[in-house]
Amino acid sequence: RAVTSGEEYLVTPIAPSGWEPLHIEELSLRGWTTPLRHLNHMSNEVTPAAALTVLDLTNCSQLVSVILVLPALRTFTANSCQKLACVNVFGSPKLEQLHLSSCSSLTMLITANHDEHGQHRVDAMDSHAIETLKLFGCRIIHEEDVRTLLQNNGAALRKLDLNGALNTVNIDEAEIRALCPNLEELDAKGRARKY
Repeated sequence: RAVTSGEEYLVTPIAPSGWEPLHIEELSLRGWTTPLRHLNHMSNEVTPAAALTVLDLTNCSQLVSVILVLPALRTFTANSCQKLACVNVFGSPKLEQLHLSSCSSLTMLITANHDEHGQHRVDAMDSHAIETLKLFGCRIIHEEDVRTLLQNNGAALRKLDLNGALNTVNIDEAEIRALCPNLEELDAKGRARKY
């Protein structure tokens, strides 16, 4: 069920009256176009989602931003969300797989804690368990967001796809391998502008 609050939408699975609350582990909203625009603060406090481990928002064409505070979340997928500009997974410390391929408007990927001035703040939650990061075709993702993720999470990272992530061209393969010593798969091709 989607609950409207101005321009924001919260996804809240509601159990019929008198039933036990729903305990959802996997949620797929693939291709959902209306009314989903912003998924703000999807958390176990707002929804009965404390057990949510998999969330798939692939092809949600109207989705613009996502803020996730899901302590059990292990896999988040939002491939081919053409309007998606900001993803904040800071509140999901168990995240292992982050799939954001072909999100051509994605500029911000927030995985670390920042203060009110946007400065990185060292925090125990900065360390994620992200093993797979797919940013194929995210042409305008901020280089510093990717670098911060690699610096804070590089030891856990096993698979990294930056093919087509043009703004990350200054993070060369040597730096990536130094920051990610356990990397098994790397696709860093196609990051040079051809025009």
